[in-house]
Amino acid sequence: MGIDITPKEALVLFPYPSFRKYQREVIVKIAEAFQSGYDVILVEAPTGFGKSAVNTVFCRAVRSFYATPQLSLIDQIKSDSYIGRFYTVIKGRQNYRCPFNGMPVNIGKCVTDPGFRCNKLQDCPYWIAKDKASRAKSVLTSFAYLILEGVAEKVSPIKLGHSCLLYTSPSPRDLSTSRMPSSA
Repeated sequence: MGIDITPKEALVLFPYPSFRKYQREVIVKIAEAFQSGYDVILVEAPTGFGKSAVNTVFCRAVRSFYATPQLSLIDQIKSDSYIGRFYTVIKGRQNYRCPFNGMPVNIGKCVTDPGFRCNKLQDCPYWIAKDKASRAKSVLTSFAYLILEGVAEKVSPIKLGHSCLLYTSPSPRDLSTSRMPSSA
């Protein structure tokens, strides 16, 4: 289930006006690997390489989740004028404030007052953000949220669904590719 994108199409999706060293080559290698049938592509590069820019190329091509272990990287990507506009952010409930009691949503008024009825999609910043993310092409989130959301999908009134790609923020190494079974 590789992504159907040519190297030329991928390079056109690069979000910055110019490439850093090796970014062009890595994008071409990734597109070629997808075209060759690879399902999983792991890019490991040092800090400053511009992995987020490379990831954004492929996140723009198909529905995707970009997950990172650090909330600070989510904020950094979202505030970047070149790549931030391609992502919709969803974070855990504790990152949103209840408009009725000012507490984090996970202990908001609808949680602490059993008689209170909140119109989640009109009042609650968390549910508004989740609804927006459920309809977005590329979702930017944390590993923790993606894992917890996966567990809660069965009971959640809004589901993020699935995506063709999941990008992460790996540790430094060289570009490598591996063929994985379709069920992986």
